[in-house]
Amino acid sequence: MAKNAAGQHYRKGITLVELFQMFPDEATADQWFEGCLWEDGIHCAYCESENVKERTKHPTMPHRCNDYKKRFSVKTNSVMHASNIGYNKWAIATYLMNTGLKGVSSSSMKPHWDLGITQKSAWHMLHRMRKEWET
Repeated sequence: MAKNAAGQHYRKGITLVELFQMFPDEATADQWFEGCLWEDGIHCAYCESENVKERTKHPTMPHRCNDYKKRFSVKTNSVMHASNIGYNKWAIATYLMNTGLKGVSSSSMKPHWDLGITQKSAWHMLHRMRKEWET
């Protein structure tokens, strides 16, 4: 067997168990995405303003830009935009896309089964991720 063959013991990464421990609920996954997107603090997804009111009472749009006068979330203007799929499933799909040795099928059956979503939703998720990663 080749020394650098896929699946060797020296490969770095996390296991599925560790992944599920990292994201036990939607709030944890939301915080992770926010930390990745807004390392220097939350700013408006539309105008980049830092004049933002955090944790408003809106259930799906927790931030409001005081300059642009619009509500937004970490999903706004991202691959997750206008998606009803939860942050946990987006995080797991991202992991699956990045760690698959041979990629993920364009028919999206594996994510459909793994994430418990429709095949159409899985196809749209993967299509959005591939389109974003082209640039």
